[in-house]
Amino acid sequence: MAGLLSTVQGGGASAAAPGSKASEALHLHKSAGKVLPKIVILDLDYTLWDCFCAHHTSPPYRRTGPNEVRDANGAGKLIKIGTDTRDILTALRAHGCRLAIASLNGDFPKSSQLLEAFGIWHFFQKEVALVQILRGTNKERHFQQIKAAAGSGVAWNDMLLLDDASRNVQLARQRGATAVLVEGRCLTVAVLEKALAAHAGEQRNRGALLTFFKPVSPVAQREAAAAAAEERAGGKNTREGEATIPHISQWSEMLGAAEDRGGGSALEPLAKPAEVREACGAPPSVEERGAAKKPRGGGAGKVEEEVVSEIAVGDRDGGSAQKPW
Repeated sequence: MAGLLSTVQGGGASAAAPGSKASEALHLHKSAGKVLPKIVILDLDYTLWDCFCAHHTSPPYRRTGPNEVRDANGAGKLIKIGTDTRDILTALRAHGCRLAIASLNGDFPKSSQLLEAFGIWHFFQKEVALVQILRGTNKERHFQQIKAAAGSGVAWNDMLLLDDASRNVQLARQRGATAVLVEGRCLTVAVLEKALAAHAGEQRNRGALLTFFKPVSPVAQREAAAAAAEERAGGKNTREGEATIPHISQWSEMLGAAEDRGGGSALEPLAKPAEVREACGAPPSVEERGAAKKPRGGGAGKVEEEVVSEIAVGDRDGGSAQKPW
């Protein structure tokens, strides 16, 4: 698990130890089927190293230890990178992630010399268009130029930013990239693991949203329309034996059939509502039930009493009949 990089004094190239923590983190992430970012964008000051390079240091720089450099000021100001930094950069490249830089210090010559002194410039030198070291109030231009240089196959959500300034993190998130705040001045494996988990989570959420809002294919639309038309034509519910109210397109046919049986006119389609309800399978109304019980010789008062009594019985039995008041 340990196994940090073996380094060559003077800025030579280095290779990640097979058992490095950064390499294991990326391997576990990838073996679990999680998506790795295509481009990892790194800030410089207080992210890749522990100071403001452009303002507080002066070249030439000289390597004095595996993770430290001194500048030309008197005895030399000490500049450090994290003990995991080389492992992280090496592991990211080994797993196919491209590396970019977005820095506001604005001093490209000084920054590249310091990267060279630490022996990590070669990680970025092959794609120097992804190295954006520009002065400004925010990193909008940095992000736009990195995306343009990355090519058409890289979307915002394929990018991961590691930065110590919350305003840069928020800006990257607004563009659609994953962004994680770096605390503690330098990169660590813990920060890398947090960033990889955040990127995988956003990719998973994005995939779920795309699946939810996936447009229905024309074939599926036609099949659904055919099934609905067949159901309407049959006048049957999906539940076997359960009657349904027919579709509105069938009402005119039912009205015509009712008129043929009763000799009604086509100009009076609603002259026989009872027959329409019967054809639709609907129960008779309260008035129709009362009319059916009305005696030939009159007796309107008695019929009214029977209707009211039926309503009252329906209320006691839990029926759906409404009260007449």
